[in-house]
Amino acid sequence: MTSLFCALFVASFAAGSVHTISYGYSQNQGADWPADNPLCYDGVYSHQTPIDIRPAHAREDVGLGQFSFSAQWQHTVTDGDLKNNEHTFQFSDNDGNRTVTGGGLEGTYTFLQLHFHFGSLSSQAGAEHLLDGYRFPGEVHFVLQNAADFSPNQAGHLAVLGFFLEIGEEDNTLLEPIISRIGEVSDYNSASTAAVDGQINLSELPSTPGLDRYFRYLGSLTTPTCDPVVVWTVFEDPLIVSTHQYDALLGMVDGNGTRIENNFRRLMPLNARVVFRSPGTSSGAASLLATTVVWLLALRCLH
Repeated sequence: MTSLFCALFVASFAAGSVHTISYGYSQNQGADWPADNPLCYDGVYSHQTPIDIRPAHAREDVGLGQFSFSAQWQHTVTDGDLKNNEHTFQFSDNDGNRTVTGGGLEGTYTFLQLHFHFGSLSSQAGAEHLLDGYRFPGEVHFVLQNAADFSPNQAGHLAVLGFFLEIGEEDNTLLEPIISRIGEVSDYNSASTAAVDGQINLSELPSTPGLDRYFRYLGSLTTPTCDPVVVWTVFEDPLIVSTHQYDALLGMVDGNGTRIENNFRRLMPLNARVVFRSPGTSSGAASLLATTVVWLLALRCLH
């Protein structure tokens, strides 16, 4: 196991790591990261994440079909933990048997963990990716690792299924079992990890509407060490969470007692990369987005 592999999984993408890399978002959302992490550099040849996804410029790829989820997704996670890593809330699946294939992915990917990116009390805009210039209130990342013997520094070593979060009336039943427990680890301390064995069920994910509508590009981790090894899938349709659920995400504090908020990295240049879209995704996503945003804003104003 190489030193780069260790460095990769020390990052916040790691499942169950006991170490941390020191970084924050206060300096222009990560503009200072390249000083200690050269791979975070956003130069003309970089393949960094996040980006602003422009549906009208995305290229349709007929090979981006349906995803297939293993049968284990229908069962409760027997070995899982929820932690505050001073940057986000992270749920780790230690069972190691939930896999995803299809969707244009090369091979089988094993689910490792999921975590959240969110805004602040004053600004409900915390997604990492933008969709046609719009920043959603939040974003949740399902992180997977290629089950094959991929080199840790090889593109495709990791895959991330990213869902935007929008605020509506009803609780999100897929995420509620996790969000309802994050109050137990909202303060970072020696007990900032909670065992949730046999209490988390992700069986709703495979049947989530809109899994055939997504964008695909090659990018990086969005936290140091920013390794460019990730196959990114960003779904067009957001997951709707309630105001109560979104507010729960904003209650985290770090080891200094400082509130963690706006934990999203600044936008990176696309450079020479191409963003692809699945056949189920309309190139008119911008108009759909505008309609959705207007409807949700109107809904918020009524409450």
